[in-house]
Amino acid sequence: MIGDEKRWLSGGESQRRRSTIRRGSRLQGGAVSMSFAEVFCYEHEVTPEELDALGHASNIAYVQWMQDAAVAHSAALGWPSSRYLELGAGWVVRAHRIDYLHPARAGDIVVVRTWVASMERTRSLRKYEMIRKSDQKLLARAETLWAFIDFATGAVRRIPPEIAQAFPLRETGLRPPPSRSG
Repeated sequence: MIGDEKRWLSGGESQRRRSTIRRGSRLQGGAVSMSFAEVFCYEHEVTPEELDALGHASNIAYVQWMQDAAVAHSAALGWPSSRYLELGAGWVVRAHRIDYLHPARAGDIVVVRTWVASMERTRSLRKYEMIRKSDQKLLARAETLWAFIDFATGAVRRIPPEIAQAFPLRETGLRPPPSRSG
């Protein structure tokens, strides 16, 4: 996370990437963010370089958007890479899970909505919804399990209270889960 955040911060905010925190506000298409914990919204325009052989955004692109959204959310809550470096500890990914529902194509604006679903002693679960802005189509649902580590030793360590308190918790996203027929 730290290396990607350095790239994010050193390059400035791209015209293709915008982020906001939503609090009980009306969203694109009339959806309303509930007044639960904050949901961070990160926008990204799909580039031709992110497409796979089938002409839609590759799996790698989705993981990068998740990473970018998580890093931007952390920075927006007062925890940019510099603070983690000063602390000598920070987040690393343990696992990703992505359910792909519809493809994203070049030129699509994808809104990555992300929130922290749980914060345990040494790890945290972050969830995501990736939505095409033009038609509000849910493209993917995902989650990342993060572990908090000491940078010098690589050992897992307890999440400091000031970090845990900076990230409001929210169990679910803005849309109901899709019904699955057998």
